[in-house]
Amino acid sequence: SMAMMYSGYDLANVTGFDCETLLAGVEKSGKDIIIYGAGIQSRTIIQILDYIRSKNLKIRLIDSNRRKVGELFQGKIIEDVSILEELNKNDCIVLIGSCFPGQILKALGGRAPAYSILPIYEKYKYLLSEIDLNSNDLQYKRSVNDVEREMLLYDTEFSNLVCSLDNNSLSLKSIDAVVTEGCSLKCKDCSNLMQYYHRPKNAHLEMLIESTRNILSCIDEVFEWRILGGEPFLFKQLGSYLDYLSTERKIRKVVIYTNGTIKPKHKTLEGIKACDAIVDISNYGELSRNLSGLTDLLKEHDISHAVKDPRWTDSGKITSKQNLQENQLENRFFNCCTRDVLTLLHGYVYRCPFSANLMNLSDGFIDETDRVYVGNKAAVNTRERLSELYKGKRFLSACDNCNGRDYTTPFVATAIQTRQVLKIPVHAIS
Repeated sequence: SMAMMYSGYDLANVTGFDCETLLAGVEKSGKDIIIYGAGIQSRTIIQILDYIRSKNLKIRLIDSNRRKVGELFQGKIIEDVSILEELNKNDCIVLIGSCFPGQILKALGGRAPAYSILPIYEKYKYLLSEIDLNSNDLQYKRSVNDVEREMLLYDTEFSNLVCSLDNNSLSLKSIDAVVTEGCSLKCKDCSNLMQYYHRPKNAHLEMLIESTRNILSCIDEVFEWRILGGEPFLFKQLGSYLDYLSTERKIRKVVIYTNGTIKPKHKTLEGIKACDAIVDISNYGELSRNLSGLTDLLKEHDISHAVKDPRWTDSGKITSKQNLQENQLENRFFNCCTRDVLTLLHGYVYRCPFSANLMNLSDGFIDETDRVYVGNKAAVNTRERLSELYKGKRFLSACDNCNGRDYTTPFVATAIQTRQVLKIPVHAIS
């Protein structure tokens, strides 16, 4: 159907193909396989391809992040995306190797046939326990669990891209349900702006459930319902909220994001099991003081969990108003990695976590067109308003106070702690 065309590609072909036929054809013709995106998912797919085809394939790796070019990754040198301009589309196929299918397909612009790595992963994932899941440069030893979580994120991005082309449906990639502003760490560069909260508040359970119910009553489905804070295991009523979520049918997956400092209580563990949630753990080394205790506890209760090494960019500060032009704001928004991470905070749905916390922190930033109240059922047009927020925005007012979150944003050291609560700059609003 026409709805499946995106940037010159039929997504049905990009996501649905027989990988044995594809790989055999590539091997026979001597074409290059170009993996676009040197990230955690391409790590796995290179390992699988090397394993099943014992080095008979010519695999090249490209990335649009100039800082990565020239680095060695999984035995391949990362090349600049500009090599695509010299390629003849009959000489190669491109595998989309990271969680940005929309941006990658747009950048390719039909220059070469492109494919999702998911069918290859699905076909050969039974081999994962035999493959060395290379953990070089990572603070943790990757497990099959970790890879499954990485691929679920990738799958969600593709599902979201497909659904975004259907004007009648309202399927959401994810909602970050913020259960508390409180955190067990005080990171000065937290991209959810927790370092600016003087008196962090918890969510009100009844309001949280009511808001969740109102959102779900007017959408078709949500791929991931993500629970976070602050640190969600500080929220005493998390078990009750999870029990409620386990009854909701429009949520594909519940995921809890934690920093590895706190082991959940029994009632919370029961709730996690009730809704078959994944616990997604960020590994901050010594700061994640309960990491091994937490993973042991989750294993003991047979709860899915994955560990990851976060890489932080300088996107956790409120800047003074930058007075960017509309096209600059649109560009920043299009390339942002959280522009479709809807956030539920104290009864409002926001388009991204930065704008949610910015508006929550100060009345000076509130832009009513950038949020939708879902705390009660009174509004008749909630579906239209959510759809407009999710599909209609070209940028947000908050983009002008943000450093941007994409591959050009400079990296910063992870989880540097601060004693002081940070102050919002005086010139931020005027």
